[in-house]
Amino acid sequence: MRSLPTQIAAAVVLLFSIAVALNDWKPSTDWGHWRLGHKTDLGFLTKNNLTVTFGSGAPNFDAVTRAEFDEAMAKAKAFNKEYHDKGYIVLRYLSTSLNGKSESNQDQPQKQQINLLKFYSERWQDFEDYLGPKPQQDPTTWITVHPDGSFPHYRYAPYGQQTTAGFETWGCPDNPDYVGFMEGKVRAQAETGIDGSYVDWTHIAGGTCYCDYTKQNFIAYLKKNLPLQMGERKYGTSNYDGIDLPQKRGDKFWMEWITYRGHVVAEFHRRLRTVAMADSDLARLPMTPPATWKCWGGRDTTTSFIRRFRNFSTAPRARMKQA
Repeated sequence: MRSLPTQIAAAVVLLFSIAVALNDWKPSTDWGHWRLGHKTDLGFLTKNNLTVTFGSGAPNFDAVTRAEFDEAMAKAKAFNKEYHDKGYIVLRYLSTSLNGKSESNQDQPQKQQINLLKFYSERWQDFEDYLGPKPQQDPTTWITVHPDGSFPHYRYAPYGQQTTAGFETWGCPDNPDYVGFMEGKVRAQAETGIDGSYVDWTHIAGGTCYCDYTKQNFIAYLKKNLPLQMGERKYGTSNYDGIDLPQKRGDKFWMEWITYRGHVVAEFHRRLRTVAMADSDLARLPMTPPATWKCWGGRDTTTSFIRRFRNFSTAPRARMKQA
């Protein structure tokens, strides 16, 4: 199995060969020399013959006022254009997590502590051109939950240091309000002129999600993909509306549950890519870590990239044949 950095590098090549082939603009590189430099320092990039770097993206909606957002967007567009004019491909990191801060790093985080709640209550209307109208349910309802209603979280700590009171949790890709919010974030990123986003944390946390949206959608998935006769034969019931969601291996509908989770994440990827392509001059695609695709059923997504990639003259095999 290839290492994660190797897989990411391969995905970068596939992603941007598609974008380049669709436009007149060409990066300062060829198919065999795609090198990612994390630092956007021209001296560093030039000295090391790097061709891909991280550009400047849209700030988080909840971290700025609208005036600050517009100012940051103007600077990001200028920055990315400058690096494009020099032949560089620019990416941007984008997290799908929901951040918050508890009283201490020893406390159990509470839903009311996520940062988006204040933004939702006070400033959502300032960003409706990106996010659409404010949904009726606030962001505390977007979080993936365990069967008992609790939710998973993660705390970051630099190597050798203690974690802080800050935490991250994750939105449910079955929740239309959360998905709509993420589409707004991708829409803003694409507007800055970046070539793609490294979209992190696209997963369904282990032991989740058991929200009402997931239950409704899973039952609809069963009705579409598991004939009633088969449900009766496998599990002794064809009344899908009355089932309990499986929680562990051996529970009824467990295998369908696993398959469904992969389907949901792949659909989440598709929604984000669709928004990025619709709002970007270069038809840029948001990039998700290949390891996430592999773990959560995104194989078809990767395959579609490869098929499109091979149709273009910039593909390695096509260039080798021409040579």
